Amino acid sequence: MKRLELYSIFLIFLNCSFFNNENQFKIINESQFEIDSLSIVPDSRNLNTNLKVGESKLIKTELGKIKTDGSFHLSFINSKTKEKFHKNFGYFTNGIANDYLTIITIKNDTILIKSEFK
Repeated sequence: MKRLELYSIFLIFLNCSFFNNENQFKIINESQFEIDSLSIVPDSRNLNTNLKVGESKLIKTELGKIKTDGSFHLSFINSKTKEKFHKNFGYFTNGIANDYLTIITIKNDTILIKSEFK
């Protein structure tokens, strides 16, 4: 019986999000311009990506050694006008990633952010 209890505790611990330091973002470009140098931080890999008009991409970021609370920061450049855009959104806590997909839709004049729980 004791073995079963230990095994159950171990499985519960493994399934917790304590080991999840990866966030998933789906970026959709519904604007009339190409997006250059898009990044979402914090990301221990410091990835940048580009999106053509009508394109979408799944981006995974890693929190790395961050053990604090904070918000995410999206930045990108309009490839036509070279204008830079910045937006803070969402949150992470104690360096643990959220447990859902964040969908970011970029339009000509706005940025829409929606979360879908798994």
